[in-house]
Amino acid sequence: MSIGLDGALYVALAGIGDPTKQNCVPLIGVSGAPTTGCVGRTGAIGRVAGHRVVTVLGGLESEQEQDNGEVAGPAALTWVHGALGVIMQDTDLRADGSNGLPGGDEFGKGIIAGLHSPRSSWALFPDFAAFAAEHPQVNAGGLPGESATDSDPYGVTPYRGGWAVVDAAANSLLWVSPAGRLSILARFPTFPEYVPAGVLGPTALTIQAQAVPTSVTVGPDGALFVGGLRGVPSLPGTADVYRIMPGHAPTVWATGFSSITDLAFDRHSRLLVLEYSVGGLLSPPTTPGALIRVNRNGTRTTLLSAGLSQPTGLAIGRNGAIYIANHGTSSGSATPSGQILELTSS
Repeated sequence: MSIGLDGALYVALAGIGDPTKQNCVPLIGVSGAPTTGCVGRTGAIGRVAGHRVVTVLGGLESEQEQDNGEVAGPAALTWVHGALGVIMQDTDLRADGSNGLPGGDEFGKGIIAGLHSPRSSWALFPDFAAFAAEHPQVNAGGLPGESATDSDPYGVTPYRGGWAVVDAAANSLLWVSPAGRLSILARFPTFPEYVPAGVLGPTALTIQAQAVPTSVTVGPDGALFVGGLRGVPSLPGTADVYRIMPGHAPTVWATGFSSITDLAFDRHSRLLVLEYSVGGLLSPPTTPGALIRVNRNGTRTTLLSAGLSQPTGLAIGRNGAIYIANHGTSSGSATPSGQILELTSS
């Protein structure tokens, strides 16, 4: 989500793939198991107006897995000289950064487009998936099937005339220059994690869990702050917030969070941390999320938990209001469907 130049709230809508189930291919799903993915142009960017969401850019590519409903499509948005900058997720990647999806030209890329503009006028760049293939990770983690060239761009913020982008699967913080060139600002390490028996097999084991950066925002000091999910087993309390100054290695700024999906600073320069689930990614889907404020003295205040279910997005309005994308993984036909919550700031 992002506040537009007009002060309104804009939200990325990942879509529902191809609802006709005509444009489908076999692929390996996010769970690592074979599935079928259907691709359609159901992704969109919406403007929140009153209690409605009005589409301001439609026809973006969207892929949905048929066994579990997982969707890849528009993940985040920002603004580029008055136009929309949209970050597209990727899936079914090959080692060279291409994908096996029908169509599939937009996945893994950035899109610059005017509001209500035709697809023929969109600019597609940069290619995050190709960049990840050209700059493989040294250590991709400890689970079967994890790839050193994987890519899943997920979060974006304006930075130094360009964009700062987190690639969750590449475990990287990237910079897109005003000319559209990509460079690496930071790479995030893996961490040894103990996995109890029964989670990944009949015996306990220790694996190298990925950082999985999902969110990036600019702090009041000009540094970049990045939050991550922490990969499987994604235990509660293992997610970190990093502070990054370009040219320096990332430093851990705050610890002890669970499955972070977004960050934002409020108008009093306090960091807000959105947790997808207080129990980590492997907890039951009924486990609530949380919105936590890190106060300037380092203490923490939980602003909201009850009623938060798989929240995925966070934005701060010009008046200080806090907006949360709740039920963020639900499609419009699901029950309950996705919703936008508004909290009065304090």
